[in-house]
Amino acid sequence: MGSGEVGPSSQNHYSEDSASESEHDGMSRDRGLSDNSWESEELCSIEGNASETGHDGMSGYFGTFKKPKSMADYRWEVGTTFVDKEQFVDGVRTYAVHAGRNLKFDKNDKERVRVRCLGAQGKCDWSLYCGFLVSCQTWQLRKVQNRHKCSREFSINLMNSKWLSKTLDNILIENPYLKLVDIRNKAARKWNTKVSVSMAHRTK
Repeated sequence: MGSGEVGPSSQNHYSEDSASESEHDGMSRDRGLSDNSWESEELCSIEGNASETGHDGMSGYFGTFKKPKSMADYRWEVGTTFVDKEQFVDGVRTYAVHAGRNLKFDKNDKERVRVRCLGAQGKCDWSLYCGFLVSCQTWQLRKVQNRHKCSREFSINLMNSKWLSKTLDNILIENPYLKLVDIRNKAARKWNTKVSVSMAHRTK
């Protein structure tokens, strides 16, 4: 075999890599995603939040997540870092409510969190994978699929009384005698989301 030729095994490897990179138009490329190797690739971070930096998620420089006022049309970016796992989980929960998507945490432990959309009868492509980077002692978004195949939903699984109470904190402080029906109506108007009577009661 000449020095300029590529062997069959190398050709197959290249073909598989190319196919993997081009899969799903709406997907940002992952960085060491498999359960056994997701922490193998070194990632860096920069100061500022992800919305301000304007990076493409693949340059090696990444912003820190800062939750925007509205996450209805938020686009997640590979490489975004989080102060801790709770910040990522809260961001996902807020996104679910604002965007009207039924999301589920498939994996949620001390090292990684994987979340996917249950819409379109479980066939929606949207998913996120966030892992703890030991070398930097930070949580970082490793895989992103921003495209939804589903429609907005009125009843959101990830919404709970703790999130609702935290979000409506100022309103509840100003009006501690706010009626349950007012809490439910406010959620319906603000996020087009259903809040049960029991959840509204726990929120107070």
